[in-house]
Amino acid sequence: MEGMLPVYGEFRGHYLNQAIEAVLVELVNPNNPTSTKQRYVLTALGKRLAEEINKH
Repeated sequence: MEGMLPVYGEFRGHYLNQAIEAVLVELVNPNNPTSTKQRYVLTALGKRLAEEINKH
């Protein structure tokens, strides 16, 4: 299906982990990374990058 995100395992391995390592995204609950209630937020660096991308 065009436009669909990859399955979660692929998304985590290909995108999410890289964003975390680049300090663009952080876990809301880092003590429980596999929680079903885990959420992710942009860091200050991630927000600046998103603003730069959205300018163009």
